[in-house]
Amino acid sequence: KPRGIGCQVRFAYSMYGAGMGSLKVSAILLSNLIVRLWNRSGDQGRGWKVAVVDIALASQFRLEFRADRGSSYQSDIAIDDLSYTTACGCLSDVTCSSSQFKCKYNCIGNDMVCDYNVDCLGNDADEQNCGVCPYGRNGQTFETSLYPFVNAHEADLQWTVRRGGTPSVGTGPVSDHTLGNARGTYLYIEGSGTKAILQSQVYYAKPHGPECYLRFWYSMHGAGVAVLEVSIMDAGTRHTNITVFFKSGNMGQGWKFAIIPLPSRTYSYDFQLMIVATRGSTLASDIALDDVSFTADCGCLTTNPPYVNTDASCSFEKGLCGYSNPWPTRAAPRPWFRRMSGASSGFTGPTADNTAGGTGYIHVDAPGALYGQSALITTPTLSPGAYCFSFWYNMYGRNVGDLRAQLMMTNGTVVRNLYHTSGNQGNFWYNSMSQTLMMTTQFTVGFEYAFAGGYAGDAAIDDVLITKGACPPVPLPACPNGGHLCGNSTVCIAAARVCDFIQDCPSGSDEAGCSTDCTFETGQCNWHTGRHDVLDWTRRRGDSPSGGTAPYTDHTTGAGSGYYMYTVAPGVSHLH
Repeated sequence: KPRGIGCQVRFAYSMYGAGMGSLKVSAILLSNLIVRLWNRSGDQGRGWKVAVVDIALASQFRLEFRADRGSSYQSDIAIDDLSYTTACGCLSDVTCSSSQFKCKYNCIGNDMVCDYNVDCLGNDADEQNCGVCPYGRNGQTFETSLYPFVNAHEADLQWTVRRGGTPSVGTGPVSDHTLGNARGTYLYIEGSGTKAILQSQVYYAKPHGPECYLRFWYSMHGAGVAVLEVSIMDAGTRHTNITVFFKSGNMGQGWKFAIIPLPSRTYSYDFQLMIVATRGSTLASDIALDDVSFTADCGCLTTNPPYVNTDASCSFEKGLCGYSNPWPTRAAPRPWFRRMSGASSGFTGPTADNTAGGTGYIHVDAPGALYGQSALITTPTLSPGAYCFSFWYNMYGRNVGDLRAQLMMTNGTVVRNLYHTSGNQGNFWYNSMSQTLMMTTQFTVGFEYAFAGGYAGDAAIDDVLITKGACPPVPLPACPNGGHLCGNSTVCIAAARVCDFIQDCPSGSDEAGCSTDCTFETGQCNWHTGRHDVLDWTRRRGDSPSGGTAPYTDHTTGAGSGYYMYTVAPGVSHLH
């Protein structure tokens, strides 16, 4: 804000070359009005020149230096050493109203915060902390998943994730809006069919302010572009009763911004968004979508029901049953997806779901996940009391990591682990076995999968059972001839194969709790040599000094680094 006469901007510039273009300096006011302050064009000779430009303005502004290229390669333009005179005042002296967001150098409307577009001058403060309620709580950039959106089954076209430009010529964006480069992703429609419907999960609304706005960026570029519309569906009646956005025809190249006020009754009730794209009659009819978000006045919208459940069972045949993928973090950036039978690559993941006659289960994809990263999904909030809990899981692939079922508080704190398993267990579904959960406060159950790194490391869950009341006693099936029942299955093995240092059960239960076992890896486990024998047993690894008679490796590890007990011939030795 200029404080008096003499506000000037000073800078050095170089415009040397036979094909020189032009350099312009303009002031852009908060109203986006552009005021031209200075202009030079053509060859200005070799060396740096100094410009001092008067800024006779009475309001906040920002400067724009625009260089237009000349007619040949001899048109380089350079600037250096920008400064303001003291009469221009303090640039950070900004006072904002209650309806504005305060940046370092300017004020912006609250509806411009966390809209995936930098509006603050000098930094990106308006796009920080966007994962914290209320700003950007329900934002979606489509960089990692569609959540909380899904393609509606009744549509004959699908919204598809895309990088870079679309395949058809003369239509669609050239890059995504979030990152603005070939690495960023967005949604688009193309192919045979007429209509694609993107449907959100239910938003459980909590009105926070006087106005709630939906925001998104869209592309409707192409001679044959048809229609893009957004409607609000009442989650209770499941009737679409309000159309809040409608555009048709070619809107030109580039991403366009939409900000739409949602009627007050809409965000006073549970609702869903329906984003519908209708394909045109030619190939040049691509429609694209990116960076969907709500303004802060929408409150802390959530896809977790605010009411308390007494049953969180789910077979995942028709949806996620209110299960929620928490907001992605660096440690847990990957979501659980609902998938259909037959989605396995052949090297990892199930080839069919566990439900009799069913097709749906939830699944995490390993490709691209780093070691130590994880995926977490939680049940809806459950009321205090006793519950019977069990689930089925599939962990098939040479790079399978760790799966944990966790009893959690509603704030995400883990109370205790309910079940833990890890490693490749073959292409089979296993049951966790039933257990009773007892809580005196509201709680959820979380399923967390930690990736081990590698392509073949998928995991899947199906047929979660969480019902009110303690689990009834379940008699375990008896194995014939006194055999051993493997812990979480109906597999039996012979009693002689228990505690023999070879894992025969998929769960490893045949080698668990063997208290008298000794592998000699860390010592002699209180075994000692007899006092009245001729020779002694010795703990050793690798071949014996005699050579050609002792084993090269131990039995436990099968490696030369493993330990075993040995005695040399001749003589008699005793180990007690």
